[in-house]
Amino acid sequence: MDKLNGQSFHTVQHNIEKMKELFPEICTENKIDFAKLQLLLGEQIETEKERYDFTWNGKTAAIQLAQQQTTGTLRPDIAGSIDWETTKNLYIEGDNLEVLRVLQRSYCNQVKLIYIDPPYNTGNDFVYKDNFRDKMKSYKEHTNECLESNAVTSGRVHTEWLNMMYPRLKIARNLLSDDGVIFISIDDNEVDNLKRICNEVFGEENFVSTIVVKMSEPTGVKMTHVKRKIPKLKEYVLCYKKRNATFEKIRIPKNEWDNEYKTILTNISEKEIKELKAIRDNEDRTIADIRRSDDIIANIQMVTVSEFARKNNIEKNEFATFLFNNAWRIIRTVSVAASVKTIADDKRKRNQNRAFVITTPNKKLYFINNHYNSAVDSPRIKILFADDYLTVHPCDFWADIKTTGLDKEGFVEYRNGKKPLKLITRLLSMVSLKDDDIVMDFFSGSGTFGEATVRYNIESNISLRYILVQIDEDLEQLHENLTGDAKKDTKKLIDYLKSVGRKPLLSELGKERMACVQREVQDASHYDLGFKNFRLDTTNLNLWEEYLSNIKKVPLSIAQPVKQGRSEEDVLFEILLKQGIDIVLPVERFILGECTVFAVNGGTVFICLEKDLSLEQINIIASKKPSSIVFYDDCFHNDLIRNKAQQILKRNGVKEIQVI
Repeated sequence: MDKLNGQSFHTVQHNIEKMKELFPEICTENKIDFAKLQLLLGEQIETEKERYDFTWNGKTAAIQLAQQQTTGTLRPDIAGSIDWETTKNLYIEGDNLEVLRVLQRSYCNQVKLIYIDPPYNTGNDFVYKDNFRDKMKSYKEHTNECLESNAVTSGRVHTEWLNMMYPRLKIARNLLSDDGVIFISIDDNEVDNLKRICNEVFGEENFVSTIVVKMSEPTGVKMTHVKRKIPKLKEYVLCYKKRNATFEKIRIPKNEWDNEYKTILTNISEKEIKELKAIRDNEDRTIADIRRSDDIIANIQMVTVSEFARKNNIEKNEFATFLFNNAWRIIRTVSVAASVKTIADDKRKRNQNRAFVITTPNKKLYFINNHYNSAVDSPRIKILFADDYLTVHPCDFWADIKTTGLDKEGFVEYRNGKKPLKLITRLLSMVSLKDDDIVMDFFSGSGTFGEATVRYNIESNISLRYILVQIDEDLEQLHENLTGDAKKDTKKLIDYLKSVGRKPLLSELGKERMACVQREVQDASHYDLGFKNFRLDTTNLNLWEEYLSNIKKVPLSIAQPVKQGRSEEDVLFEILLKQGIDIVLPVERFILGECTVFAVNGGTVFICLEKDLSLEQINIIASKKPSSIVFYDDCFHNDLIRNKAQQILKRNGVKEIQVI
């Protein structure tokens, strides 16, 4: 029987294992022989003292923080959840660095998209004051103290921010799938430093883009200082991939009609045009498909839009609406490459219809207007449909998203950096996502990302799972340190939370927002509108308790493996996390041989938390043939019973037996 490891994912050991795979000869007794590694890498070693390097005071400690393990866990809060039994979403309360460590075993390489909106380090916001010596045991004691305004920190404004961001991004990369993507909102204060640490963490070659987002209008107070500085209207979203991400096309409507589209097709239906386009877009089209295309397009008639409007008595004030409503059959023609014209000229000799189709050697299909002068070098012969060009890709400059007047978006007045839903929805739509993909925000604030994910699921008929992480920041304590409008806004927030029966914590705001979303879209109840609520805490097991480095360990009594006040469910989910099992998998509790057993994921994993088991009970449990099982180490009376129990389990096909 193997001992279950009570610590989180071991980053250093994981890296050593990867090095072993690449260079088995450099490993000696689980240690790396750097001299041998340098020999293998040949001349690709940087030895110059003067070289490009991005560093700051505390970087070494920040790297160590990312590698540090924890015995902390997540305790379930069923009462604070929505649809606990069925939901696959997670809302986790606690310091995000520690939460990311705890999640690594279960969600390493599993998250498809991460979005974060971290503190911008303006001097008025808050940074997380991590302490390398602080262990999980003191988490509750220093939670509020670790949030400190960076205007009153040690004076190293950029350093403190970098020390906060580096370990979180380092662990976030571990969570990303190989085709995963991370988006990070930021402004001018730290965009340069953020790009440098992202280049280091994700690799400069994995930088995708810096998206510029217009976030305000050139009006109001900011314009009063125009003589001293250029008003700021923008923020940024940095995008990095882990390795092999692919992106979807995004399109936004054009503001005005393109007057080049001035011919309308008649004697053809919208259904027929959709069929034509489907054949055009399918490179595996058959000869029968091409013939079908020619048959459909052969009967069309063409007339100018102005003439059609005149004959059909379309009023001037209705004309713009008419154009957009009929964009599916309004066209223009454009010239083509000489090689394509040659193909069209050849088919034209055998085709007298108003229009026909041609295909090229590289499997492109074109709709050709037959009324053209073949003697002209570049006649306009290719037919384009207006509805294919009514939208445009915004590329890396997004000026179309409404970012003002959104105070009440998300059901509550919250102006402290709240991002618009449309921004998050667009980021989700950019990545190739599919059902059951996990998306994540570990600076979730008011919960915009969670609401955007739910609404995107409904609009796109997809089933994404979200993980939100937010520290349980005390808003009343925050309120004491603020001034001006920020103080007033925070007071409104506190009053609102109290009015709906919630504690004045920022994490409670996110949960209330998701509850409001569920109530608003309850007619879409076949979508996942709930979340499992978990809270970061110290380990539930005395055996795994972690003491501060300057406290001497004391002997533990194995008679009391579980801490006072902790439940079976607490221990259950800690075991799942330490085993690396997804904590949203279905769990069934039932009785076997007069003892309680938790069956996870349809019974592939059994967890038995009884403290006294007989061989008869072991036989009954083993007969259900789980793939793996976990017991308390002291549930067997002696080594003889332990050995017999192991034999029984192995005979019944149990591959993995672990004890705690």
